[in-house]
Order: sequence, then structure tokens, then C-alpha cells
Amino acid sequence: SHTYLAAAYGAKVWAVEPYEFHARRLHIMGQLNGWDLTVFCGGADNVTGEHVIHHTGSNIEMRNVLLEPGKQILKTWTVPVVRMDEFVHETKKITLLKVDTDGHDYKALLGARGLFTNPGVKYAKIELIPYTLETVHPELKNPAMDLLLYLRELGLVIYHVHVGAHYSIMEWFCVDDLALLEPGEEQVLLDELFEKRTPDFPW
Repeated sequence: SHTYLAAAYGAKVWAVEPYEFHARRLHIMGQLNGWDLTVFCGGADNVTGEHVIHHTGSNIEMRNVLLEPGKQILKTWTVPVVRMDEFVHETKKITLLKVDTDGHDYKALLGARGLFTNPGVKYAKIELIPYTLETVHPELKNPAMDLLLYLRELGLVIYHVHVGAHYSIMEWFCVDDLALLEPGEEQVLLDELFEKRTPDFPW
């Protein structure tokens, strides 16, 4: 939806889509409407190569879903993956970088490091779900904290959707829903997220 909206308003859009059907639909929509849209059929990662991906019914996921009890895998296949700073060839500052990969976000952002320095990124919308990050990074003690500190390293000012907000609105939200995350408050936010975990809603 973000891709269609931005492209329809005349923005130059680079899209990474791992599901072939959705990638093909994006490409056709771009051609039919004359959008400035470039689509990569694959995933975003910190290295360029290949990665296993799973279809679990409602989602297409790159994380190790076998670590999650009750998760049913309908199909598994391999897709090409690319660093975003190698895929995106842009000289003007990027207005918005949106990353939503159900746990693969840290690796995707590591592969986007070059974009933040040249040409630069004005805004970034990033999904932060500690539980899914843990399934991708079992070797890390606190991958959610590592991700937040990496964003600080990139020079970003971090805002988050109020933890009390209903999670269904987090895809689209108003400025009033945002709260500034001051340096040093990262663990407070993560503790609040961990407290909201339930068996049916583990993140």
C-alpha cells in the first residue's frame, strides 16, 4: 500500500518484494500507470545472495519460523536477496525508507547503511518486534536493543508509536501517536513491549 500510494503521487519508488506474485503485480501496475517504480523480486539483507523464505498462510517470512510453536509452513523456497544500498541507485536524498520484514529488519537495515550517508535518508519507518528479531538472531543477547543502537549510530532521531496504542493501527498512524525515544530510554521501551507479550501475541 505504501508503494502504490507513493508511486501514484509521483514519487520515484524502489520496492523489494519477496513474493513473486506481488512483485509481478507491482511491476504491471507501474507500467500501466506510468509510475517511476523499480521492483526487485527478492528480499533485503545485509549481503547479496540467496535466502530461504517461508509461506505461513498469512505472511511471507525470512526468519526461522521453525523456532515458533504452532507455526505452520505451507511452502518453502529460495529467493535472491540484495543489499538495499546496492539495489537503490539514487543521487537525491531519499524521503522515506520503509522496512517491514517480520524480524529480518536488522539485517535489511545493515544492508542499507550506505543509503544513510549517500544520498541520505530523511525519514525511516521501521518495524520493531523483539520476538521476531530473536528468531533471526539467536546468537544475539538483545537484537532489538542492537537495532535501536544501530539507528542511533546512523544519526537518526527515534520516535515510536505509543505502546498503549492498539497494534492494528501501527501500519498507519498520526503524528500524535508518536512519542520521542530519548537516548538511554531504549531498554524502557523494550521492557514495556516485553510486558505486553502473551502466548497468542508473543511480540
